[in-house]
Amino acid sequence: MILTSSTLTIKLSQADCTRIASYGEVITLVRSFATEGDYVVVCAAFAPFGLCNTLTLSAQWAMYATQQQPAAGSVIQLQTALVQATPPGNTLTFTGSTFVSQGAAFAPDVFGFANSSPNLVQWGVAQAVSINNTPAATVPLVLASTPAKQTSYLQPLSEVKLFLASNVQAGLLLPAQVLQPVGSSSSTVGQKVPFTVGQYLAVDPSTNPTIYFDSPNNCFTPVPPSPA
Repeated sequence: MILTSSTLTIKLSQADCTRIASYGEVITLVRSFATEGDYVVVCAAFAPFGLCNTLTLSAQWAMYATQQQPAAGSVIQLQTALVQATPPGNTLTFTGSTFVSQGAAFAPDVFGFANSSPNLVQWGVAQAVSINNTPAATVPLVLASTPAKQTSYLQPLSEVKLFLASNVQAGLLLPAQVLQPVGSSSSTVGQKVPFTVGQYLAVDPSTNPTIYFDSPNNCFTPVPPSPA
């Protein structure tokens, strides 16, 4: 359930850490939504810190409005956006300069954005994320657009995609088409300048899963490695 915090534990061997570092890659996370457009947003990207790494998705949520336009490789800057803390299940009205509470959304796990301004507005949902017990930082999870005088909704799923990538950071917009699940027949679709994207493992964060690294296939797995 997205209303509660959850923690992913990522276990690696020393050889895994050495290999990931040699490729110049980082552990990367994208949150899944019921409806996704042309881009996905990286919500965490970090180099392994030791053999056991934790990534905590808190129960602190927010919505934001930004003047940034979607483009592959661009980074959403929440520092220059209008951000309003709000739990799932609410609809906020955006006036063009501020957020005003409108009331409940149609479902408890949905975020509603009512655009009362005369312009098309880019907006999204954000969440506080902590990596290896560091102070949680609010990061964007998704970017959408809503025409003037209309209302749009976003529904986070209880699913995250975990993969290796290079030249990425939190807030980065990736073309949705470069993400391929583990076991996909295509292993080159992720090779897009200026970033490299590996195949993802989809997991349910609400189960507080433990995840391992499949070194031969250079991807994450829910299955612990066999003893040497």
